Amino acid sequence: MIKGYPAYTCFGKLSPQDGQTKKLLRFKGQAAWVEESKLEAADSVIWGEEKWDFSGRTNIEDIKFVLSYKADPKQVFDAYGKLSADELEFGVRVWNFATRRRSWHKGSFKVNTSGNIEATFDSSLGLHIRLADFDGKIEITPLLLTTSSALRDSKRKIRIQRGTILGWADPIVIDLQAKKTGLGSIFDIRWKSFAADEGAENQFFRVEWNHSPILYLNEDNQMLKQVLMTDAPVGRAARVRDAINSLIAHQVISGVLSAALFEFCALEENGLGPTEIIEDLSPQNEAALRQWGWMLTHRGESARIDDIASDLLQEIESGMDTILAERVAARIQQEINTAKAVDELLNALVEDVVNNVED
Repeated sequence: MIKGYPAYTCFGKLSPQDGQTKKLLRFKGQAAWVEESKLEAADSVIWGEEKWDFSGRTNIEDIKFVLSYKADPKQVFDAYGKLSADELEFGVRVWNFATRRRSWHKGSFKVNTSGNIEATFDSSLGLHIRLADFDGKIEITPLLLTTSSALRDSKRKIRIQRGTILGWADPIVIDLQAKKTGLGSIFDIRWKSFAADEGAENQFFRVEWNHSPILYLNEDNQMLKQVLMTDAPVGRAARVRDAINSLIAHQVISGVLSAALFEFCALEENGLGPTEIIEDLSPQNEAALRQWGWMLTHRGESARIDDIASDLLQEIESGMDTILAERVAARIQQEINTAKAVDELLNALVEDVVNNVED
């Protein structure tokens, strides 16, 4: 985000034109575009002032939008004189966090007789966003640039270089995080020998919790590897595999939610609001709250992270001990279906006992 007010510009921050911004969705299997105002309540919550949250939305295929801005004419005319369309260019800078792709897309604008600039960007003309072609988050920053090396600021007596940013608006972040399930939604799961790792001789899995979380499984235990790698849908091996997976998931999810909640509480003490806290969380803790944070609240698993954060701020006031000790334990069992895995494992053991008696 561009901050401050550079000395070289008399345009500064561009202001959205009321009623001129348009946002539309197209759902999978449908040809028609649906305007934001006509969306059902469950879908309308995806739009925000500076963030459009499409995370976990698998039924949306395309989006398009029209952005419209104006610049305050104060001092602009005195500084630049009569501006022409040949000296300025308006558009949006697009940055896709996951693919690290950056691109520039031109919009349109006009300068009226008072020096006021009116700028518009229509994504259907210059930027086709098909959600399947993107990943993670897209940041769209509206910018007004100079295309002439002859433009001069007479008030400050400086020449404006070609490509200089003269005006901007707050970026819009489009969140396209896919909704994945299980530990694989956050972790890169790898097999690794623990033999050379000090203090790891009694561990069969280990977590590396940083911006790219890794869940290591101990490949020194070949029986463990054989069971966990089986793709059998039913049978004794499948029952043991599911029970072990439930055990791992329960410990891992409890641990990472505790880490995320610890950082969340620390940021809350600084007086930050829910959106600011989410933005300041470490990537791994944000991912944990996005995937499993609903377990800390009374919401369901489809809850948006912004709503989870708002609920957590209220929960913190009454203390988090009960949440971590009681609610999370119960909801993790619900999420990973622990009871079913244990029942099937016990049934397998009973079958073995019966068979041994008959023998």
